[in-house]
Amino acid sequence: MKERKALFDISRLSRRYSVRLMSDSDANDMFEFCRQNTQYYQYCGRQPSLELVLSDLHITPPGIDPSDKYYIGFYQKDTLIALMDLIDGYPEPGTAYIGFFMVNKAYQGQQLGTAIIRDT
Repeated sequence: MKERKALFDISRLSRRYSVRLMSDSDANDMFEFCRQNTQYYQYCGRQPSLELVLSDLHITPPGIDPSDKYYIGFYQKDTLIALMDLIDGYPEPGTAYIGFFMVNKAYQGQQLGTAIIRDT
């Protein structure tokens, strides 16, 4: 699948971390990242899988164009610190909906997630 470019400047989402769009080629890294966050998946009642990660990477709410979906990775050097699923213009224009946000298990409890959300 061809990688797409963001329609808005996602690098502005964080002053602390490098930010990039995630793609199918990142699925294994995303799966390993999610697999470490066992508590989240216990609450969801399902386990992470490569198929689930790929589905989450592309699924949008009804009526939302895939070009309005941004599955974003926040990196500190080569380490994936956080994942965010952001829908631009949902549920109404001028709104950004965060459908999924997860901090790397090894970095939880350090206020990194709070800092990222404040930056966005």
